[in-house]
Amino acid sequence: TAARLDPDNAEAHYQLGFLLRRKGELAQAETELRRATLLDPKSTAAYYDLGQTLERLGREDEARAAFAELEKLQRADANFAQANTQYNLGLQALAKGDLRSARNAFQDALVIKPDFAEAHTNLGGVLLKLGEVESAIGHFQAAIDLKPEDARAFYNLALALEKKGDQRGAREALHRAVELDPRLAGPPPEVHP
Repeated sequence: TAARLDPDNAEAHYQLGFLLRRKGELAQAETELRRATLLDPKSTAAYYDLGQTLERLGREDEARAAFAELEKLQRADANFAQANTQYNLGLQALAKGDLRSARNAFQDALVIKPDFAEAHTNLGGVLLKLGEVESAIGHFQAAIDLKPEDARAFYNLALALEKKGDQRGAREALHRAVELDPRLAGPPPEVHP
């Protein structure tokens, strides 16, 4: 089977578990579905089928735990959708040059999903354009903490630190930005929210 050929393929383990459950081979289905959730902890389908399998095995407490994890993942997906809507509104406002509306939308996205790195980066860029340098720096650093490979966050942090007068910090941040994305080399033309 695909699960044996590629033992780290979560989808293969899920599909095998699903088929085994349908055939009534519940113990083997449980093994495959648990493996799928270990390999892909965000697989709502795997948690659903694991819960169904455990229920059929009469293990109600374990089934409830699987369904609770499923519900948690579904709520997170809903929160992301709401946050992403606000984020997109922020991008639209930014494209129109409406910095205050963009700031509000990015802030709303972060209220819903505080670990939304891109919203931190874009909010930082807007705040920097509005002259709120310290707040901008905080959001760029939050974005970097959440997503250390975000070249834009490092680049914009360099601009903010330069505005603040921290030349050494600005050079370090710019160096890291260019390491991550060599296209950012050269004189900084403007903030990239």
